[in-house]
Amino acid sequence: MQLNLLAKQRHDAFMAQVAGQEVEYVVRQTDLNGFKYKEYERLVRELFGEHPDIDGVFASSDMLALQVLRECRRLGRSVPEQVKVVGYDGIQIGGAEDLTTIEQPIQEMGKLAVQRLAAANGRRGDAA
Repeated sequence: MQLNLLAKQRHDAFMAQVAGQEVEYVVRQTDLNGFKYKEYERLVRELFGEHPDIDGVFASSDMLALQVLRECRRLGRSVPEQVKVVGYDGIQIGGAEDLTTIEQPIQEMGKLAVQRLAAANGRRGDAA
């Protein structure tokens, strides 16, 4: 059985976008399930240690992106001037004002889906 997890979908979408582009990239995958911040810390530290010239990180979650911000601060690398950091989830957390995050409007998407399905069936969809 293969799970189609959100992080995997984000990875696949990233790979599809970089395919054929003239851009260097490094992919670091993990099998971590959940938020294991100490493990994220180790992974990010290793990433910057192995690739000190990194100028951008697309993280599959904001929790991972927050660890990238922390490592950039530790190394004296300014964000976003020297390293661009993009996370995913849209979390709001103090001290992370320099984090760019992708937020999906799940509630609005659900409402629109109900309205479109109702319209396709000839009814007015008033989702709350």
